Amino acid sequence: MYQFYYPDGKLINESDQEKQEEKFVKFYNQCYYLEVSPSAEKEIECILKTSDPLTNEEIIKILEWKTGGKYIEGKNIIQTRYGKISVAEVAEKIGTIRGPLAIDEAKSLLKELCKIDGIGMVYAITLVYFITNGQYPIYDKFAHIALLAIFSENSDSEKEYGEIVPIKDSTYQKKINMGKTKNKILDIDGIFEQYLNGYVYPINKIFGCNYGEFIETNSNRDIDRALWSYGHLFNENEKNKKRLGVN
Repeated sequence: MYQFYYPDGKLINESDQEKQEEKFVKFYNQCYYLEVSPSAEKEIECILKTSDPLTNEEIIKILEWKTGGKYIEGKNIIQTRYGKISVAEVAEKIGTIRGPLAIDEAKSLLKELCKIDGIGMVYAITLVYFITNGQYPIYDKFAHIALLAIFSENSDSEKEYGEIVPIKDSTYQKKINMGKTKNKILDIDGIFEQYLNGYVYPINKIFGCNYGEFIETNSNRDIDRALWSYGHLFNENEKNKKRLGVN
């Protein structure tokens, strides 16, 4: 059994009605909306739950949401702080693919998406998340930090997931390498294996999810939102310190 904590460091206790992990998800899922507009999140959830192939408009909304970029209508691109992403190229690579994908199918699609300028593994995984209706979860560095924190707070987990458990506090702030590279030569197979073993399967282990399995839908984002919120507690920027009341 894993232990979970509130922002003030107090243990989240199990009750007759709810398990610890359920109370953790409920609390930190609500915290998510302190930073994110409910209407924007609702729009994203609607895209996630539809069964039809993604439209151009939906691809634009997904990329704007994930990248923080802006759609340039005349050029049909998403302008991000890192570069430009062609919406037409993304739409062409995706085609009519929608629904669950076997691991090899997911890897093949990721390889195609990563050929597009401006698309690395993080953005490609995001697109696959929506294409598969949530089968493969979005990778987010704050959600990953949250997982690392949960594992480090539960010493027994180090034996099982030792390769992703940080021992020193400073490792929380280290950049998680998910294939960001200038030359676009990515080991997709290796990175995807890292993503499954060090991110997807640990989420399943802690919360009893079925991410990665060949299922019809896994479009509940409560756990994703909760991990994102919890991970931000370990982000030591000034805005976060002020919000938490840390001197």
